[in-house]
Amino acid sequence: MQGPSGQARQRSRERDDPRPPTPGPVERAQLDYVLQTSLPARWIPYLPRSSGYRAIDLVQGRMSGPDGTPLSPLGRILNGDGVKVLKDAEIPREGLLVRRTPSMTRRADGTYVRWTTRRVSIGRGEGSSHLAFDSAISRRPRPNT
Repeated sequence: MQGPSGQARQRSRERDDPRPPTPGPVERAQLDYVLQTSLPARWIPYLPRSSGYRAIDLVQGRMSGPDGTPLSPLGRILNGDGVKVLKDAEIPREGLLVRRTPSMTRRADGTYVRWTTRRVSIGRGEGSSHLAFDSAISRRPRPNT
């Protein structure tokens, strides 16, 4: 995905917009129960599916927005048909990092040629969506008015 400057946009640097937990109906309660935390909008899951004897494919899933509508990936790479189903053996445990970088060279006649290159490298470790279930969050004491 391209940012306002024209450079490739790094979705991993975007701030998450989690919905803050709303206080429960009991005003004097010390804890609030949260069934499930929200996920970042950039989180695109790949779900395992058996494709034969000892073979597993990873199939691109969809997350739902707050209103229940499915969220689509924003970038060109994840919307392509070639990445809807991936072989499990092709993806290392650390994940993959795909970067778009502008490239330029000069021909023998002096004219310039520009293009966009995609570089694939090993990720920095297992990703985490920070998804949590069954949390008890302490309430801050409310000042008496």
